[in-house]
Amino acid sequence: MWFSKKSSSFASRVDKFWSEFGKNLDAIKQNLEDKNFEAASKMTEEALNLCLVDPTFMIGLIDGKIDLVLTPEGLKHRLLWLKFIKSRMPKEYEAKLTCTLGKPRAPRNVATIQMYGVSVDANEVMVYPNFNDKSVDMCLYNETLSKLKSEDENKAYTLSLILCDNVVGEMIMINMLGEFEIIDEPREKGVPLIDFADLIDEKFGKEASNEPLKNFMVYELEPRSNELRDDVFTGYTSLSELLNEYYDGASDTYNEAFELGINFCFLAISHGGDIQFGVDSKNKISDALQESEICEIIGEANGEMRSYIDLICFDKDELEKVTSKFSKELGTKIEICEFKR
Repeated sequence: MWFSKKSSSFASRVDKFWSEFGKNLDAIKQNLEDKNFEAASKMTEEALNLCLVDPTFMIGLIDGKIDLVLTPEGLKHRLLWLKFIKSRMPKEYEAKLTCTLGKPRAPRNVATIQMYGVSVDANEVMVYPNFNDKSVDMCLYNETLSKLKSEDENKAYTLSLILCDNVVGEMIMINMLGEFEIIDEPREKGVPLIDFADLIDEKFGKEASNEPLKNFMVYELEPRSNELRDDVFTGYTSLSELLNEYYDGASDTYNEAFELGINFCFLAISHGGDIQFGVDSKNKISDALQESEICEIIGEANGEMRSYIDLICFDKDELEKVTSKFSKELGTKIEICEFKR
């Protein structure tokens, strides 16, 4: 399925999903109580297809309420639109439904994964962690993983990350994972993966499972020209992969969002070399957008000719109205530019 820009905004399709899903809450709950999981899953998927392509989710009952788990499959950029979906859930559903982002930590007795013809037990995977201020680097050793890595490195890392998501929790892995490596020989002072989650809790507490935790990266660049985005000398971002793709001429993250009718874009605020005016204008617009329901700020940048506000936008028509308003108020040109060369 592919959603064209002309069909409807992502925001409106999310509202359609909640309307359709809401009509079936009682039937879905009954199916779950009757252990007719296939029927419950099918009804949920049909509703989610109104706003997502090949949605990944889990549906179950917790304390008599439906629990809908939306998983970004370990990818932070997907978490941004899943968070938006959750934010649009009607309050009247709260008595019957909980919406959770990311796969929760599995029970300790569910610690084995079978994929690609092999079986790996988290009790037999050793982790050699290096804790940083807001992240943790992980080196993993397991004989089966090491052998799989020698045969197919991509399969080994895919299996390892899924196992870590299951044992540690998907949100924690997205928020806290730094470097990740499968090593070929065991080392000293390791900890079994099954116990590693306890170390995460001790080090980071509840912060680790926030949804999503905004870890902004500050960067400095040497301006290359006065052209769009090439004039940037400093900025920050919560989605470095999107920024890197833009400067490298790639667009994988952008394209995935665009297929859903979501725009990774940025506002280019012209200041003609008056950097202070550009900063003041950017700050004024940013403050206003903090309360927006149709977009979320994922970064900002200062350039020699423009200031920039980086966004994920769920309704571009509404953003165009807001941008036009600020352009008139500030008396300057403001462009909405796609995060794609």
